[in-house]
Amino acid sequence: MDVEATVPREGDRGPAVVAVGAVSLAISSIAIALRFWSRTQSATMTFWWDDYVLLVTTIVSHAFLSLNVAWTNIGLGKHIEAIPPGSLMPTVYIAKASIELYSVCIWLVKVSALLLFARVFSVSRRFRIGLWGFGAYVTAWFICTAIVPWFNCSPVGKTLDPFIPGVCFNRMPWFVGSAFINAFTDLLILLLPMPLVWRLHMTLLRKISVTFVFILGYCSAFLSFARFVIIIRDPTVMSIEPESDPYYHVVPLLLLSMLEAPIAIVALCAPAIGQLINRAVERGSLTSLFSIFSTHWSKSRSTGAASESEVDRPGYYEVHDYNDPAMKMSSDKWSPVPPGFGSTTAFARDRESAESHGGTVATIPLGSLSAARHVEAV
Repeated sequence: MDVEATVPREGDRGPAVVAVGAVSLAISSIAIALRFWSRTQSATMTFWWDDYVLLVTTIVSHAFLSLNVAWTNIGLGKHIEAIPPGSLMPTVYIAKASIELYSVCIWLVKVSALLLFARVFSVSRRFRIGLWGFGAYVTAWFICTAIVPWFNCSPVGKTLDPFIPGVCFNRMPWFVGSAFINAFTDLLILLLPMPLVWRLHMTLLRKISVTFVFILGYCSAFLSFARFVIIIRDPTVMSIEPESDPYYHVVPLLLLSMLEAPIAIVALCAPAIGQLINRAVERGSLTSLFSIFSTHWSKSRSTGAASESEVDRPGYYEVHDYNDPAMKMSSDKWSPVPPGFGSTTAFARDRESAESHGGTVATIPLGSLSAARHVEAV
């Protein structure tokens, strides 16, 4: 008699899923709350598409995390022989729902990153077209990842009910290929703004610091590569066959998936959170973080909203690309910024152009560069 077949295996990875889910829910909730709080502190009190998409991303991420935590109550993290027979079918349904929520969540993370780049870099029409094209590619790939898994079996109903007669195709090539494409796409998104950053008229140290900010802003790409490595080393980790012990075996990969979106949310919120930190440093007290309407907002209400020439998008600073021919005709001078004026620096750049050529302008998130908020556009 086979001893392994009669003696239940010990071990339960469910508590690890619950712990990661709780921490991820907490940090992403705090980050998105601070991001929106920070936006309300800006003079214009307006939001943009990257804010809204990231909020939806957080909601979907919370649904994905909550579903996985609830899944532990009926078998996730346990060995197959420890799962009651009556829980096997609900477990299959939850597994499918979890995969779909993950696909939606990762797609929204990618779109959020692209919208952030669109907000931060308005340098050239070519770059904006490139962002739109890349966004279309990301969306098309999301549709593929959402639809293809439903047609792995014949008949299609066997995808949800593995006990009915039929045949399922080998899904390992799809899992390996999709993991590689996801990781490669994340790498491309990570590298998109780098050429623009290194063409800016800044010191080498500042270019390196801004590059680090953008790498941090999409650090979930590294988790995508970690998932790809796990699948390459053990392709059966994605198998749902009973002999592969799927609901115990899949947990390490699932933990990385549960961390991917929350870490991206925190990183994409970091520039806005930096505004609150800068504000606290300016005021010399952490209690200033808990003021809903700052003195700067009151001042902007009394003097009128900032004009388009002062602030193009709230919460972001403008940095001009001096490789632009029009910008080379500008002469620069630095002037002190009065205390309490709403700036985070001691000096601001005033630019006067001999001719009004319009120049291209790039914006850098508040907190990533020490620049004045009120910059006169050419």
